[in-house]
Amino acid sequence: MTMLLIYDGMCGLCHRSVAFAMDHDPSGLLFSFSPSSSEYGRHRLEELNLGLEPRSIVVITEYDEVLLKSDAALRVLSVLGPPWSWLAKLGQWVPKTLRDHLYDRISVNRRLLFEQPLS
Repeated sequence: MTMLLIYDGMCGLCHRSVAFAMDHDPSGLLFSFSPSSSEYGRHRLEELNLGLEPRSIVVITEYDEVLLKSDAALRVLSVLGPPWSWLAKLGQWVPKTLRDHLYDRISVNRRLLFEQPLS
């Protein structure tokens, strides 16, 4: 059950989120990762008509379901096991419009709020 996670490689928050998912993936097989600026990441985003730099992580599930924003973040948490999967279940109780609004507010300011990763 490998999901592809496409992220902004120049965003400190995104970089930390990927590191978190890698650190908490017990099997190391749940995810594959691609920066949105990589050739593969750009190709997949173009295939999905998402533009070259979405302000969201993009999760493509094993069933080719495309998840964005809070849905993507909750899916990542849901497969990591407790306590993260419990947090995902709680998050699903929050209306999607509210979750995505909060996600957007953070996303717009992510490069200002979080230090860029070192190359």
